[in-house]
Amino acid sequence: MAERISTGYRKLFEVMILHHYWLDEGNVIFDLLPQDQREKKLLRYSSEQFLSVEPDDATALAIRNLRLIFIQTHTGFLVAAPKEQDIPEMQFRFGFYINDPSFFNYTALTLLNQQNYDCYAAATDTMVRYRSNVAVFSNLTGVSRTLSGKKTLFLSKEYGSIGAGSKVEYLVKSGTKLQQLTSDQPSATTQQWSTNLGSLPVFAHQGDIPTITSAPGTLGAPQNGIDINGGLKPDVFAVTEIATVKPGDADYSCTNGGKAREVPPVFHIRFRNRNMFWRYLNKNTGALISESATPLPVTFSGNAGTLQKPSPGGIKMQTAGGVPGARIERLYNEIFI
Repeated sequence: MAERISTGYRKLFEVMILHHYWLDEGNVIFDLLPQDQREKKLLRYSSEQFLSVEPDDATALAIRNLRLIFIQTHTGFLVAAPKEQDIPEMQFRFGFYINDPSFFNYTALTLLNQQNYDCYAAATDTMVRYRSNVAVFSNLTGVSRTLSGKKTLFLSKEYGSIGAGSKVEYLVKSGTKLQQLTSDQPSATTQQWSTNLGSLPVFAHQGDIPTITSAPGTLGAPQNGIDINGGLKPDVFAVTEIATVKPGDADYSCTNGGKAREVPPVFHIRFRNRNMFWRYLNKNTGALISESATPLPVTFSGNAGTLQKPSPGGIKMQTAGGVPGARIERLYNEIFI
């Protein structure tokens, strides 16, 4: 009789990539919807329609050598390991790549330009490529929230406070309040999302973009972003780094005693939909009919009362004095009726 070998697999970790443009219901945030509505939305949702995930070279090699499985799912991606496989203390690194050109129209925090820089590092006599304004989501720096009575593990950092260089769409905290800038500094206007920032998800924000520490003697590197050597493609949008162990925090760790946990961690990355002033114009003359008093959310579902919803592709910027490149005073969307 032939020998039969069966190897059981267990999730090492899962990352949920949820975009609130597709999941919010108008001005009602996904997490505040009834559970049955959330489940129905997730059944129709797919992060693959706007984003693909790929391991970098070192991670791909580790996946092969440790007999792991990497799968991109409709809600994100996961890595699974044989139940008895010893997993060393290590870090996985994945690049995010945008599939949908419209992503930048309906996603907040995308006004920061990403650009590649090829720099000579004199200390190592090598060329190093950097990409500016790339966010890094990590279980070593992420913060949790208790939503619907359940601890949710986010990979974004805690929000910072407003600063002199803060720009439109930045998410900031003011005491216990969560606010979003609706114009650039100085004298930025803000929109309040909650008086208790702990009651909402932790959205991807400007604080997730790290400061670059370049090698001594390197000239021309950007201030913020990452190096994109080691298998990340030149058009990488963001990076996720998952360490198998977070010292002192079992919830954010993926292993216990060097093996995959029986109950694996589920990490969240949340992208916020855009909020803009809605301007209604006469379709024949272009004359202004009305404008919303505050920025309103742009979402795939949810109604706007009796008013026509805007297209996510109709974003426009009002700048100081109408000068291109000047301080942004507001973002708006034109709707012709």
